[in-house]
Amino acid sequence: MSIVQQIVQLYILQRAPKDVSYKPQALVWMFFIAIALFTVLAANDPIIGSPFGAAACSVIVSLGIDYAVLGIHDKSARFVQMSTASLGVSIVGAIIMSLAGLTEGLAGFVIVVQFWGFYLAISILRETLECSFLKATLITLASYMVTAYIIIMLFVDMQVAQQMQMTQMQPGNS
Repeated sequence: MSIVQQIVQLYILQRAPKDVSYKPQALVWMFFIAIALFTVLAANDPIIGSPFGAAACSVIVSLGIDYAVLGIHDKSARFVQMSTASLGVSIVGAIIMSLAGLTEGLAGFVIVVQFWGFYLAISILRETLECSFLKATLITLASYMVTAYIIIMLFVDMQVAQQMQMTQMQPGNS
């Protein structure tokens, strides 16, 4: 079974993260695909100063946090499988959100896809660490917040963000 089929099955909860094949080359491919896809998505956001930098930093920081968390829990050997599953799920979610973003009126659907991706990230971490749902949720939240903080500090063009905020606050704009 191909790694793509395994990731899709993982996305629809027909496969557990531990069942994803141990293929370091698949992780490398997903690393570059994720950066490319996230660069395209970030390019559509005017407040991101460097879409490629933001995408690469996001993927690298996320993988670094994953490795650190696994190391703290003495489960570093599971890094390839967990990261392959996590990046694969993120890629599938990003593709779905990209396609949904092309159609007006699907903002609610995009939010559902975001929450589903968050739930899958928690599930992957919970199975990998063999810990409680609460612990996996807290670690995932912390990971997302650290990654977001780094991206905001390094890649958000604050002048553009302030201009957009001022435009939205003017009377008659909603």
